[in-house]
Amino acid sequence: MQGVDKNQYIIIGKYYISKCIMMSFPPQLSVFDSETNEDKVLFVADVFKLLKNEGLDAELLEEYFDKINGITKEDRLRFIKAFDEK
Repeated sequence: MQGVDKNQYIIIGKYYISKCIMMSFPPQLSVFDSETNEDKVLFVADVFKLLKNEGLDAELLEEYFDKINGITKEDRLRFIKAFDEK
């Protein structure tokens, strides 16, 4: 991925996750694996699963979606806690 504008990606471990969201339903993201040079288009939930399965922290991706949704990290954590209590 030489010559690529890294500001257009969220880089987590070996994965370059595009900040450009495909407005399908559900939304999709392009994910580039820098070790295998494989590029995939995945649903957002599948990106989070991929990161979890690889043992990677998805906080940078969470923060990106917080900005898009206009919420704070504290709001997100409060929503998650309320959902888990149900």
